Amino acid sequence: MRYQIYKKTTNYFGKCLPSLLGIFISLMSYSQSTTAVSLSEHNGKVSKQDLENDTSRTAWFQTEFMAYRPEVTEAQKKILTTREFQVVIILGTWCSDSRMQVPRLYKVFYELGLNPPITLITTDKNKKVIEPGFVHITAKYVPYFIIRDKNGKDIGEIIETPKKSLEADLAAILKKIRPTKK
Repeated sequence: MRYQIYKKTTNYFGKCLPSLLGIFISLMSYSQSTTAVSLSEHNGKVSKQDLENDTSRTAWFQTEFMAYRPEVTEAQKKILTTREFQVVIILGTWCSDSRMQVPRLYKVFYELGLNPPITLITTDKNKKVIEPGFVHITAKYVPYFIIRDKNGKDIGEIIETPKKSLEADLAAILKKIRPTKK
Protein backbone atom coordinates (compact mmCIF):
# COMPACT_ATOMS: atom_id res chain seq x y z
CA MET A 1 0.00 0.00 0.00
CA ARG A 2 2.77 2.45 0.95
CA TYR A 3 4.63 1.56 -2.24
CA GLN A 4 1.53 2.40 -4.34
CA ILE A 5 1.17 5.82 -2.70
CA TYR A 6 4.89 6.48 -3.18
CA LYS A 7 4.66 5.34 -6.79
CA LYS A 8 1.63 7.57 -7.48
CA THR A 9 3.33 10.56 -5.83
CA THR A 10 6.57 10.12 -7.76
CA ASN A 11 4.65 9.65 -11.02
CA TYR A 12 2.67 12.81 -10.32
CA PHE A 13 5.79 14.87 -9.57
CA GLY A 14 7.61 13.26 -12.46
CA LYS A 15 4.86 14.48 -14.80
CA CYS A 16 4.59 17.95 -13.23
CA LEU A 17 8.27 18.66 -12.77
CA PRO A 18 8.99 19.59 -16.41
CA SER A 19 6.03 22.03 -16.40
CA LEU A 20 7.04 23.56 -13.10
CA LEU A 21 10.61 23.88 -14.29
CA GLY A 22 9.45 25.60 -17.48
CA ILE A 23 7.35 28.09 -15.50
CA PHE A 24 10.25 28.79 -13.16
CA ILE A 25 12.64 29.44 -16.06
CA SER A 26 10.07 31.71 -17.75
CA LEU A 27 9.63 33.73 -14.58
CA MET A 28 13.37 34.04 -14.12
CA SER A 29 13.89 35.27 -17.67
CA TYR A 30 10.96 37.70 -17.32
CA SER A 31 12.33 39.15 -14.10
CA GLN A 32 15.69 39.65 -15.77
CA SER A 33 14.12 41.35 -18.78
CA THR A 34 12.27 43.98 -16.75
CA THR A 35 14.25 46.87 -15.46
CA ALA A 36 13.43 48.07 -11.97
CA VAL A 37 13.62 51.83 -11.66
CA SER A 38 12.93 54.29 -8.85
CA LEU A 39 10.79 57.21 -9.98
CA SER A 40 10.48 58.88 -6.57
CA GLU A 41 12.18 62.11 -7.70
CA HIS A 42 12.03 61.64 -11.49
CA ASN A 43 11.03 64.63 -13.57
CA GLY A 44 10.22 64.00 -17.25
CA LYS A 45 8.72 61.52 -19.67
CA VAL A 46 8.23 57.92 -18.60
CA SER A 47 6.49 54.88 -20.04
CA LYS A 48 3.75 52.71 -18.61
CA GLN A 49 6.39 50.01 -18.15
CA ASP A 50 8.45 52.43 -16.05
CA LEU A 51 5.43 52.91 -13.78
CA GLU A 52 4.88 49.16 -13.57
CA ASN A 53 8.53 48.67 -12.56
CA ASP A 54 8.79 51.62 -10.18
CA THR A 55 10.67 50.57 -7.05
CA SER A 56 9.95 53.73 -5.06
CA ARG A 57 6.70 52.14 -3.84
CA THR A 58 5.81 48.46 -3.69
CA ALA A 59 3.96 47.41 -6.87
CA TRP A 60 1.62 50.38 -6.65
CA PHE A 61 0.68 50.36 -10.32
CA GLN A 62 -0.22 46.67 -10.54
CA THR A 63 -1.99 46.68 -7.17
CA GLU A 64 -4.34 49.53 -8.08
CA PHE A 65 -4.80 48.34 -11.68
CA MET A 66 -5.90 44.87 -10.53
CA ALA A 67 -8.13 46.17 -7.71
CA TYR A 68 -10.08 48.77 -9.70
CA ARG A 69 -13.43 47.77 -11.18
CA PRO A 70 -14.63 50.36 -13.72
CA GLU A 71 -18.36 50.99 -13.83
CA VAL A 72 -19.13 52.12 -17.35
CA THR A 73 -22.71 52.66 -18.47
CA GLU A 74 -23.71 51.74 -22.02
CA ALA A 75 -24.00 55.43 -22.92
CA GLN A 76 -20.50 56.13 -21.57
CA LYS A 77 -19.13 53.08 -23.38
CA LYS A 78 -20.59 54.32 -26.66
CA ILE A 79 -18.97 57.74 -26.20
CA LEU A 80 -15.60 56.37 -25.07
CA THR A 81 -15.30 53.80 -27.85
CA THR A 82 -16.39 56.04 -30.75
CA ARG A 83 -13.99 58.96 -30.27
CA GLU A 84 -10.34 59.33 -31.21
CA PHE A 85 -8.37 61.12 -28.53
CA GLN A 86 -5.02 61.48 -26.79
CA VAL A 87 -4.14 61.82 -23.13
CA VAL A 88 -1.30 63.70 -21.43
CA ILE A 89 -0.83 62.75 -17.80
CA ILE A 90 1.25 64.84 -15.42
CA LEU A 91 1.86 62.80 -12.26
CA GLY A 92 4.06 62.38 -9.25
CA THR A 93 4.87 58.86 -8.12
CA TRP A 94 5.25 60.37 -4.63
CA CYS A 95 1.57 61.45 -4.77
CA SER A 96 -1.10 59.07 -3.46
CA ASP A 97 -3.74 60.45 -5.88
CA SER A 98 -1.41 59.79 -8.82
CA ARG A 99 -0.72 56.26 -7.59
CA MET A 100 -4.48 55.70 -7.40
CA GLN A 101 -5.91 57.46 -10.46
CA VAL A 102 -3.31 56.71 -13.16
CA PRO A 103 -3.59 52.89 -12.93
CA ARG A 104 -7.37 53.27 -12.77
CA LEU A 105 -7.43 55.21 -16.04
CA TYR A 106 -5.34 52.50 -17.67
CA LYS A 107 -7.81 49.93 -16.32
CA VAL A 108 -10.76 51.80 -17.88
CA PHE A 109 -8.98 51.76 -21.24
CA TYR A 110 -8.06 48.08 -20.83
CA GLU A 111 -11.62 47.04 -19.98
CA LEU A 112 -12.97 48.89 -23.03
CA GLY A 113 -10.25 47.66 -25.38
CA LEU A 114 -8.98 51.19 -25.97
CA ASN A 115 -5.39 52.14 -26.67
CA PRO A 116 -5.25 55.93 -27.05
CA PRO A 117 -1.86 57.63 -27.31
CA ILE A 118 -0.80 58.49 -23.74
CA THR A 119 2.08 60.76 -22.79
CA LEU A 120 3.22 60.27 -19.19
CA ILE A 121 5.26 63.00 -17.52
CA THR A 122 6.41 62.77 -13.93
CA THR A 123 7.17 65.77 -11.76
CA ASP A 124 8.98 66.25 -8.51
CA LYS A 125 7.19 67.66 -5.47
CA ASN A 126 7.51 71.22 -6.84
CA LYS A 127 5.20 70.13 -9.73
CA LYS A 128 7.21 72.08 -12.27
CA VAL A 129 7.01 70.43 -15.69
CA ILE A 130 10.43 70.57 -17.34
CA GLU A 131 9.79 68.19 -20.25
CA PRO A 132 10.44 69.98 -23.58
CA GLY A 133 7.17 70.66 -25.36
CA PHE A 134 5.22 70.61 -22.09
CA VAL A 135 6.86 73.39 -20.03
CA HIS A 136 3.84 75.64 -20.63
CA ILE A 137 1.72 73.30 -18.49
CA THR A 138 1.16 74.39 -14.92
CA ALA A 139 0.33 71.39 -12.76
CA LYS A 140 -0.91 72.86 -9.51
CA TYR A 141 -2.33 69.46 -8.54
CA VAL A 142 -1.42 65.96 -9.71
CA PRO A 143 -2.41 63.81 -11.37
CA TYR A 144 -3.38 66.20 -14.11
CA PHE A 145 -5.08 64.47 -17.04
CA ILE A 146 -5.26 66.54 -20.22
CA ILE A 147 -7.64 65.09 -22.79
CA ARG A 148 -6.96 66.09 -26.38
CA ASP A 149 -8.71 65.40 -29.65
CA LYS A 150 -6.95 63.34 -32.32
CA ASN A 151 -5.26 66.51 -33.63
CA GLY A 152 -3.79 67.40 -30.24
CA LYS A 153 -6.21 70.20 -29.29
CA ASP A 154 -7.03 70.31 -25.58
CA ILE A 155 -10.71 69.53 -24.99
CA GLY A 156 -10.84 68.92 -21.24
CA GLU A 157 -9.02 67.97 -18.09
CA ILE A 158 -9.38 65.95 -14.93
CA ILE A 159 -7.43 67.43 -12.04
CA GLU A 160 -6.30 65.35 -9.05
CA THR A 161 -9.50 63.34 -8.53
CA PRO A 162 -12.52 62.92 -10.80
CA LYS A 163 -15.73 64.80 -10.01
CA LYS A 164 -17.88 61.67 -10.45
CA SER A 165 -15.65 58.86 -11.71
CA LEU A 166 -12.91 58.60 -14.30
CA GLU A 167 -15.34 56.87 -16.63
CA ALA A 168 -18.08 59.50 -16.24
CA ASP A 169 -15.73 62.50 -16.36
CA LEU A 170 -13.89 61.17 -19.40
CA ALA A 171 -17.17 60.48 -21.23
CA ALA A 172 -18.40 64.02 -20.42
CA ILE A 173 -15.20 65.47 -21.89
CA LEU A 174 -15.20 63.25 -24.98
CA LYS A 175 -18.85 64.06 -25.65
CA LYS A 176 -17.56 67.46 -26.84
CA ILE A 177 -15.99 65.91 -29.94
CA ARG A 178 -17.68 64.15 -32.81
CA PRO A 179 -17.63 60.38 -33.06
CA THR A 180 -15.08 59.07 -35.56
CA LYS A 181 -15.57 55.33 -35.11
CA LYS A 182 -18.65 53.13 -35.23
